[in-house]
Amino acid sequence: MVGRTVTPDSLQPVLKRFGYAVGMVVLFGYVAMFIAGPQGYRSLKEKRQQIEMLEAETETLKQSVETLRRYNQNIKKDPDAQQLEIRKNLEMMRPGEMEFRYPKEQVKPGTN
Repeated sequence: MVGRTVTPDSLQPVLKRFGYAVGMVVLFGYVAMFIAGPQGYRSLKEKRQQIEMLEAETETLKQSVETLRRYNQNIKKDPDAQQLEIRKNLEMMRPGEMEFRYPKEQVKPGTN
């Protein structure tokens, strides 16, 4: 039987190739986890969309708060506006006043 003797010099290129192959498999595994994993790119993209949506909602809420703040300041300065707002919210009238209320129109389904 003719055998081949294995020397460290002849084994070194094989181990080098095997090391590269293992390294590439590990690298591809990390890339796959980055793209598809629970903390990966898709999750990051979804979280960024949620952040943008919440920032837009925050901006809308800030605008409505500012509008209400201005309205409150105007009410504080104007006694007639205060009286009107109180009467409207508490449904009160001055003596001798008459209020006419009309029933709200009901929209029938299918008609515009």
